[in-house]
Formats: sequence, structure tokens, C-alpha cells
Amino acid sequence: MSKQSKSAPPTNIRPRQLSNVAMLGVVALLLLTCIMLRRDIFTDWGPAVWWGVSVTCAFIAGLLLHRILFPTPLVVVSRDYIAFPYAFSKPIKWSRIKRIEVVSDRAGLKDVKDRLILHLKRPTKINWRAKKIRDKIGLSPQTSVSIDVDHAWPCRAADARKIIRDAALNLAKLPDDVHTSGRATFMPRMAMGGIMVAIWMLPVLSHATGFGLPRVFSKGMGHYQSGDIVAALPHLRNDARAGDPEAAYVLGLLYSNGDGVDRNLSMALGWFQRAATHGSEDAAFQLGNAYRLGLGTPQDIKKAIMWYTRAADDGIPQAAHALSRIYRIGDGVRRDYATAIHWLENAASQSYVPAYHELGRLHMDGVGISKDPNRAAHYFELAADKGHIPARFDLAELLLRGGPKEKAMGADLLRSVAENGFAPAQRRLSQHLYSGRNFSRDLIKSYKWITLAARSWPENGRTELVNELLGIERALTPDQLATAKAEIRAWKPSSL
Repeated sequence: MSKQSKSAPPTNIRPRQLSNVAMLGVVALLLLTCIMLRRDIFTDWGPAVWWGVSVTCAFIAGLLLHRILFPTPLVVVSRDYIAFPYAFSKPIKWSRIKRIEVVSDRAGLKDVKDRLILHLKRPTKINWRAKKIRDKIGLSPQTSVSIDVDHAWPCRAADARKIIRDAALNLAKLPDDVHTSGRATFMPRMAMGGIMVAIWMLPVLSHATGFGLPRVFSKGMGHYQSGDIVAALPHLRNDARAGDPEAAYVLGLLYSNGDGVDRNLSMALGWFQRAATHGSEDAAFQLGNAYRLGLGTPQDIKKAIMWYTRAADDGIPQAAHALSRIYRIGDGVRRDYATAIHWLENAASQSYVPAYHELGRLHMDGVGISKDPNRAAHYFELAADKGHIPARFDLAELLLRGGPKEKAMGADLLRSVAENGFAPAQRRLSQHLYSGRNFSRDLIKSYKWITLAARSWPENGRTELVNELLGIERALTPDQLATAKAEIRAWKPSSL
């Protein structure tokens, strides 16, 4: 049974990679620029230009990276032969080489031309790679061949000859059952192939995912952001028709609000539709609003849900919050608390403050979800930390239901929210002060807060509030009423 032969890698002299690395840097920068400015190039020069430049850059970048990681060697030294892949198409066996000579021509201080000259034992046909040399000397036998050692080589000719000589001597000492092989291993080649394919796919992936900056060099957006709507309109229309979703979205907002143009909800709907079709998640949210409320189109809850879902899936928390309200109140669909809570939690996961507040309310009241004061307090605190006044009010109410420590904290928080000017907190503080529950009874302060609450209370439910106010007023003496009115005149809302 024969033994399996062993292999040893040949010795290679690889070229310098500085020029390839520099070229790769330039091409990669151009490719990144194309990807990041995709919307500008698409709009101003057209999709064909963007695809042509980005695909070409990706292809060249992949080839350059392959050349850097797997370069063609300048010299390959094997046990049986020496090869110069850039100069000859076939290697030369050691048995045909007499000696290797180094020649340096010095035309000047900086003009040094190194050469390796292979002297052959007998005239040999050389398969030159350079067409110019092939046309000049053809396949006529040569007694010597010259190899220029130029800037691509990592060393001088004398150093190269020493590397070649030492490698040949070392390889000659190997046992007979060891052969040299220059083939690259399978796995690195496969990995490199995967990397090249990934680079080539970058333009496709960036276009499919919408990756890149918003318009940077848009005259329309520049005029819009500076407040010159009249000058912005023609540029925005041109950009939107060329496929710029941001320009179409802004036009939708302008027509929806009547900002610089006559208000036209149907026109706004059309621009939002165009923007959403080209990937604008904000426009998808506006379409959801339009179909839910019937703005510029007949009301259609199914379409509203479709556009809200698309916007929510693309990371718009307001859309997820709108979906939760549709399912929670049964707006055109069957009431579904599980779905409503799913979308509410989706919005809360994106730190959307109203979602924190509503989750706290659901956990506090046990509506569609298990009653959990601790979870309710957690969500109220998250919203309150973001400055959400209604959440601070509800947190105060929740604390006032607890033990003595929690009640003291709740009383301070309720007073703080009332001082901030939140009418429901002012009314509730008035009720506590009138009844003496959780606070010391104080009719003057009770009248003060119910009067302040009445200033901003909506018409719906105002009758009941006025009755409370009159009831407190009847309990006051003339002097107490005068004191209360003086405090009302002196009161100013505080900041958080």
C-alpha cells in the first residue's frame, strides 16, 4: 500500500500592494458616496447613472480586494522550476538554468534599473506574456532572459536573487515524497468569493432597503427649510416627479396644511401616495391618517390599517399607537385588546411617550390586561420622566391609593402638576382639599384650584365642574372668598 505524498508550499515573491490599496480606497469612497447620495443622483441624473456608476464601482472594488488578498506572485520558486507569472506564461525548469545574474543600470542618482538575468544552458523557446515582446522576437530560442525589477517589487534585484537561491536550496533538501504545490486552499477561495459577491450586491441591497441620506443637494428642500415656499414649489414638484420621496412628502404636507398653496386634501393624498410608493414611512403614516379620517378620500379603515401597519413596521411609533387605538376602541373593526396591546407595546418599545402613558392606564384600570399597579407606576414614571403631564397626574393618583409614604409622595406630585397648570390635576386637588382626604381641609385653596381649572376646562363636562365651584363658594365667608380671589389673581403656572 503506497504512502500518501506530502506537499509543501512554494516560495513566492509577492508584489507591493500600495497602489492597489490606494485604488481600492478611491473606488470604495466613490461607491459609498453613490450609496449615501442615492436620492440626489436618482433625482438629478436619473436611475441609469446611479446604477451604472455604483455597479461599476462595486465590481472594481471586488476585483481589487481579490487582487490584494490573492495577488499573482512576481516569482514562484518550486523544487522543479521557477516561474515569473507576469513575464512568462510557462515556468522554466531548474535543469535548463545555468545561473541567475543581477544587473543594475544607474542613469542617475534616482534612476536605478535593476534586472534579473536568467542564463540558460541551451537555447530555449520562451512564452512571453507581453504582446510587444512576442511580436518582436516571437518564439525564437533564447540563451538568456531579462526580468525588470521595478517599483512593483518589494525588494531590489540582489535581494530577490538571494530569496530565490535560498528557497531553491531549501526545497531541494526536502524528501522525495514531498512535492510543492502552488494551489490555494479551498476555504479561503470560497470565503473570498462570498466577500466579492457581497460587495457586488451592495448597490442592490442599498436600493432595496432605502439606505442612504435624504436629499442633500436639493434646491427645493433648501428653499423649503429656509421658509421660501413659493421658490421651493417648482423644484419640489420636479424632484417628486423624478422619484424623490422626501419632496413628495413635503408637497403632501404643504397641500394638507394649506402652507403656501391652497389647501387641497385630494392633492395632498396623491403626493403622500407617491412618497409612500417610493419608500417614505412618514408618508405611509399620513396615508393612514387620511383613510382613517376621510381626508381627501372616502373613509376606509382597512386601507388605514394597511398603511399604518406598513409605517409601524418601518419604525414609526405614531403609526403603532394609532393602530392600538383603532383596535382598542373598535374603530371600524372588532374590538381586540390583544392586538391593541401588541401595537401599544410596539410603540412603547420605541420610547413613544403617549404609549407609556396608555399602557400605564391599562395596567392601572385592568382594561384588556391584568390589573397591576406596579407595572402601571413603571410606565407612568417612564412617561413622567419625559415630561408627560397627564402621566404625572395619573402617577400621583396611583400613589394616593397606596400607604402613608406613597400618599405623601402622591400629594406632593399632585400639587406640582396643579401648579404647572394641568386642569384635571387642579380640579382633583380642589376636591381633596374640600373633602380633607389626603390633604388638610382648606376651602380657600379648594376654591382657588377649582376656579383655575374652570379657566381651561372643555365645554363638555363643564356644567358639573361649575356646580362644584358654586358649592365651594357657598361654603366660604366673604373674607375667605376675597382671600381666595387674591390668590387666584397672583397665581402663575410653574414649569416642570
